[in-house]
Parts: sequence; C-alpha cells; structure tokens
Amino acid sequence: MKLISFDPYEWAMLGAGLTLVVGVWLPQILVKRHFTIALLYVLAGFLFFRFFLIEVPNPYSGIGQRLWEKLSEFVVIISLLGAGLKIDTPPTSGEWKTTGRLLFLVMPLCILVGAWLGSTMLGLVPAAAVLLGAVLAPTDPVLASDVQVGPPNEQNDKVRFTLTSEAGLNDGLAFPFTYFAIHMAEEGGLNSEWLFTWFWQDVLYKIGVGVMAGFLMGRVLAYLVFRVPRERPVFAEGMGAIAICVLFISYAGAEAIGGYGFMSVFVAAYAFRRSEHTNKFNIILHEFTYNLEHVIASLVLIFLGGLLAFLWPTLSWDMLWYALVYILLVRPIIAWLCLLGSRIWGAQRTIVSYFGIRGIGSVYYLAYALANYDFGVAERLWGTVLVVIVVSSVAHGFSAYPVMEWLDKRYGYEKPESKIETTGEEEI
Repeated sequence: MKLISFDPYEWAMLGAGLTLVVGVWLPQILVKRHFTIALLYVLAGFLFFRFFLIEVPNPYSGIGQRLWEKLSEFVVIISLLGAGLKIDTPPTSGEWKTTGRLLFLVMPLCILVGAWLGSTMLGLVPAAAVLLGAVLAPTDPVLASDVQVGPPNEQNDKVRFTLTSEAGLNDGLAFPFTYFAIHMAEEGGLNSEWLFTWFWQDVLYKIGVGVMAGFLMGRVLAYLVFRVPRERPVFAEGMGAIAICVLFISYAGAEAIGGYGFMSVFVAAYAFRRSEHTNKFNIILHEFTYNLEHVIASLVLIFLGGLLAFLWPTLSWDMLWYALVYILLVRPIIAWLCLLGSRIWGAQRTIVSYFGIRGIGSVYYLAYALANYDFGVAERLWGTVLVVIVVSSVAHGFSAYPVMEWLDKRYGYEKPESKIETTGEEEI
C-alpha cells in the first residue's frame, strides 16, 4: 500500500499552489533589491523542467501552439486592462504626442531593422524575417511594471506615462504587421492585391473598430457601474471582479465584430477610468487587476522557463548576438532619434528609449502566427524570441529600479497626495 500517491492533476495543483505562494512572497522580499523577478521565475522554471525531465506543451504542434497562444493572450489582456485603469493623464494632454512617435515611428522602424537583422544575422527568408520583426515590435506591459505609472493618482511623470501608454497601445498595433508576414508567406512575396486588402482591413478597419468598440463599451460599463441603480450604484459594493467584466466584454466584443481585442481592452479600461477618474473604486479595480496579473504572469514565466529548457538544444550564439544588438542598440538608437524635438528630452529621452522591454506579448504573436501558417523555421523563431526575452529581462530587470530611483531624485518626482474623492466625473 502506497502512503504517497499523487496523480498528474494533483502534482499540477501542488505546483500551481507553490507558484502562487512564491509569486506573492518573492516581490515582498526582493522589493528595492536590484534583481529582476521575471528572470528568477524563468530560471526557476528552466531548472525545474530540466531537473524533472518534464516537457512543456510542444510549441511546434498544433495543440501546443494554441495552448501557448491562449495562455500568453490572457496574461497580456489582463496587463492591458491594468495599464488602462491606472493612467491618470487626460486624453487632451500633449504628452500623448510622445506616445504617438513611439507608436508610429519607432515601432515600424524597429520592425524593419529587426527583419533586416533576422535576414542577415539568422539567415531567415523574407517572410519569416518580417514575422520576427513584427512579433518583437510591441513593448511588453506584463514585465514592465517597474517602469510604469503607479496606482491611480499616485505617480504620473513623463517617463512612466510614456512607457505605460506605449505598452498599452502597441500590443494591438503589432497585429497588422503579424498579418503582413502571414500574407507575405502565403502569397510568396508582395503584390498589390493583398497589400490593398491588408491595409484597409487589417490596418484601418480592425484598428478603428478596436478603438471605437473599446471606447463605447468602457463608457457604457462605467455608466452601469457608477450610476445604476441610482440609490446604490454597483461600485458601492466595492467588487474588484468588475474588472473582469470590462476585460471579457471589451475583448470579446471587439473580436466579435472584427476589431483588435488588445486595442479594445486598453481603450475600454482607459475610458472606464476617465468616466469617474477621481473615484476611490478605481484603486480597488487596480489592486484586483494587479494581483490577478501578477499571479498568472508568474505561472506563465515559469512555463517559459520550461519552454527554454525544451528549446535549449536548438539555441545558438547567433540568436544571442541578435538579441543583444536588438535590445541594446536597435530600440534605444531608433527611439532616441525619433524623440528628438519631442516633449521629452535629456536623460528622460534616454531612459524611455532604453526601456523597450520585450516579453510575453512576443510569445503570443509568434504562437498566433505559427498556428495560422507554417513558416518552416519554427525552431529558429521560437529560440530567437525566447533569447530576446531573457536578454531583455536581464538588461532591463537589473537596471529598472536603480534607473527609476535616480530619475525620481534627479527631477524631483514625488508621489502626489491623492486627490481621490468618493464621487467625481470627467468626460473623456
């Protein structure tokens, strides 16, 4: 008779429980220490899966691709929800112009240079090189919490706002370029017919629908939460789970009518927040979203470590060189040049340019693309993306706290006293 007998399901529950405990405990231990918690999760996952010889879902199989796609997708949309809920800057502020430069100048240029490097350094065919540039284009909202704005009405300096708003919006804007790579592979090159369809459908229509759907759904949900019923509105109950309602409805609603769900979630969260931007309920939503995001991201990062262990035999030095050049040179140089003459200057411009953090969003886009078309170099693409994420975790993770601490001292940034009231309203 066996005294100890666990089936795989019970082992999974035990592992998940331990991960959640560590996910809550570790940040408290390492706060104000110059470590990258994301890297520790990845390293823990790598050692665990290598030691116990357990394989994560195969990213090359159809089922494995879909699992990685949906897992990473859920983490990203939660993070986008959190980013939208905590931005204090009104839509009329000129600070959004800097974000616009990062979205419409820096991002496309990084895709072009990333694709060129993929072709020259990794030997990828054009379509695969474009895909690599596209999936690495979005800065990651999941791993960038140390350089983003704090909870509602607590911190909103130029650098943190710019990095938060960029991460919130460019995850949706990476979709058109991913579709571009897929069409290019399917058609065997460029031609005017699919380029026209791609531009009006994947760029104009889906972005426009995502933005409008997110705005409308955010405003409607805010009205229901803050105004109905009139005697005791829903927000008075203090239910943080309302954040999940905003998440599910905005994402699924936009996708159902052909828009980009990523874009819709961020815009809906921002519109929801601006409807009652001084209400204390925003803090409840932020805390609920932050905790949920942190726990799930911890699990995903550990599985990413397992994926790194799975891909270990296929990794090569040219992937590492690509990652170093891309993270340390391509994004910083392009962003710094494109931000010349903007509202952000000096050391602030350098910091914004440097912190182009890559992470779980790239995993989602790669899994999505490979699930829709076989580019023939899945091992090469997966390996390169994973190495880029690790390099970004090391470079940005170890520098985030000291750099942002120096920034606060250098420019005298302090957390303003909260002006949150029980009620309040501002039109978006």
